[in-house]
Amino acid sequence: MISRRLLGLIWAVPLLAACSAAGGPEPTQTASGTEPETAYMRTVVHLGPSGAPVVTTETVTASEQLTRREAREHSRAPATTGASGLRVEGCPNCDPPGVLQPTSCDGSALWMFDQTGLTGNELCVFNAGTTRGVLDYSNIIREWVCGGAPGCHPYWWGGAVRSFYAGSQSGEFSDGGWQNYWFTAWDEDPSPGGPGYVDSATEVYLDP
Repeated sequence: MISRRLLGLIWAVPLLAACSAAGGPEPTQTASGTEPETAYMRTVVHLGPSGAPVVTTETVTASEQLTRREAREHSRAPATTGASGLRVEGCPNCDPPGVLQPTSCDGSALWMFDQTGLTGNELCVFNAGTTRGVLDYSNIIREWVCGGAPGCHPYWWGGAVRSFYAGSQSGEFSDGGWQNYWFTAWDEDPSPGGPGYVDSATEVYLDP
């Protein structure tokens, strides 16, 4: 597992540029240019075969998140009953592991949000390795808040997940101790608080 100190360096350096003078989510203009829309920070993490993560960041609006979520819903195959009697679900139009690009948050990735309802700042994770991968996201920056006190201050992802939508990989959330929340491929929980412990988790494990 990569040390938290190393992860802090990995995340902090490329994300310094995301700090804005206004602080927090930034209002952006819609296509018509007449109505402001809030923009969020999206951080994409691909766990590589060597264990070294590939990290990229970008901005995304709530309407873009909704459009992408609807596209995933439409691309997924209907649930069917297999020979074992278990329900089998798939996403035939989602990117297979060999096609998913290191900077992609589409298709097969796990989507995590800091607001309920599958919106807000976003953390996307995909395991591109051949064994179970783990990401300690407690030192990953989810947004920069600037203004007020001098300088910009980071807010972290640890304990901040308020909703998630799994991709093609099953896994579990963990607080690093005894509290775990298992999820299956394509599991969707727009408000996983309470006994699920997702809102207190600091790590996520993803199966290959």
